[in-house]
Amino acid sequence: MINNEITNLLQSKGLKLMGGEVIAPTRTIDAKPSLLELELTIVDSIKSRGAGGTKLNQQGIELVLGLGIGTVCVIKDPKQYLAYGVVHPDSSNKEGKLVIAQIGKYNTNGFWTPDHLNPAKPDKLNLDELISTCSAISQLATVGDHDKAGFAGIADPRHLNSVMSTVITGSTAANLIGSKGVDHQVHIADEWEKDRSMASIITKSSPNDLALIPIPITIRKPIYETSPQPEIAVIFPRYLINQDDLEGKRLLSPLSATQLGALELLQAMAYHTVVRHNGGDDFSRVVDSHI
Repeated sequence: MINNEITNLLQSKGLKLMGGEVIAPTRTIDAKPSLLELELTIVDSIKSRGAGGTKLNQQGIELVLGLGIGTVCVIKDPKQYLAYGVVHPDSSNKEGKLVIAQIGKYNTNGFWTPDHLNPAKPDKLNLDELISTCSAISQLATVGDHDKAGFAGIADPRHLNSVMSTVITGSTAANLIGSKGVDHQVHIADEWEKDRSMASIITKSSPNDLALIPIPITIRKPIYETSPQPEIAVIFPRYLINQDDLEGKRLLSPLSATQLGALELLQAMAYHTVVRHNGGDDFSRVVDSHI
């Protein structure tokens, strides 16, 4: 989906879309023999069975962290729900802190993820959109802090999402924003982003909900803050792996979330959601009130 419409609107007001930092995975497992042994086990499983993985025990956490931020994988939870995931930039190899953002949402009916981004339906997978979505999730986490009194500008991704939320009447995000004073409304996504809840609040939690950002996201609580969780598994299907490294070097090199412009594209998709619900004029007026 192109972003010309939102770009043109913002340019008419002297603004532009703002993205986040693109982080390339840094491999750090080579110095630890036990991790190399686990890697080889996973590689051999992928070659023979089409997929391999590890439970998130301590060694599994170290392996996934050692593959680097931005690593794309599949998560299987204790109830056997499957979701694509990405190693989130809040992770820290130094601290042993693993954070995974998964594409999917838990709700009263269980777990939901869109068909074209559902590991249980690989025949429907849009791989380009998976990488773009994971890249946007990763880049959103790198948006910098700023002084509220100084006002960062409406094109800051958090501010832009706040503004878009105000014109999605009836949404959870709009209700939360509407309850705040005018001075705080544009900054509400700053607050959400402190605990990485912004995406969860402003995305849809079921197929029928009106959405701002058209993807559902669950940010898993950092594993280290609880304990190793061997009931959760991380899986690497063959189609998410670099085949040359797999076959030639026997290395586990998952695809990574490093697509340029992914966060800007996500904002553009969100704006198109607004337009589809006849919110374009309202959106323009809200932007005018904040610049």
